[in-house]
Amino acid sequence: MMRITPWMIGLALSAGTAPAADRLWTDDYEQAVNRAQVEGKALLLNFTGSDWCGWCIRLHKEVFAQEVFKTYAESNLVCVTIDFPSERVKLSTSTRKQNQRLQEKYRIRGYPSILLLSPKEKVLAQTGYKAGGAEAYVEHLKQLLEPHIDQLIPTPSRETVSEVAPDATSPRTWTSTTGTTLDATYRQRVGDLVHLQRANGTTVKIGFGSLSAADQDYLRSIKAFQ
Repeated sequence: MMRITPWMIGLALSAGTAPAADRLWTDDYEQAVNRAQVEGKALLLNFTGSDWCGWCIRLHKEVFAQEVFKTYAESNLVCVTIDFPSERVKLSTSTRKQNQRLQEKYRIRGYPSILLLSPKEKVLAQTGYKAGGAEAYVEHLKQLLEPHIDQLIPTPSRETVSEVAPDATSPRTWTSTTGTTLDATYRQRVGDLVHLQRANGTTVKIGFGSLSAADQDYLRSIKAFQ
């Protein structure tokens, strides 16, 4: 993490405008917490100055915009942008107030600051920009979360759990919206999270909305989703 200095502002302004919004990310913190609790995922909070902070822009381009990070995040994280852009970028009043409150709550002093939270909003780890690219950063996040894996447990209501359908016990090839494929068997859903089991017994969790249209139709056909 780097402290905010004038030369950083100048560097970033010369680099261009803020990165485009990514479908993996939300700026609604409360909604993200609810999803993390249902899906049993860690929250990744990105405190950023998206259109002026040089290190923030580098982190986005080198890590968050890369497919290796997106693939990992789809199954393991709920990503939240807590942005403090220049006046050129207009945020809603409610979003600005939310971001200010979160900055004060977590005592953020510089950008980029990356917080990893449990679904119950407990701080698990804090990091920032790291050189080395997306693969190295994903490994870094895995190492930070590994000691806290027991805290990443779904807490769904009874109505959100769907057990294995009788006709859904055969393995098939699943495809994500990014084109990644996986041979696995459907096991259950927890909220919006689909649990798939590989042949080696390991479980992969992926959001319903992150699956291809064909896979979504299949899940509806076996009544996993209505």
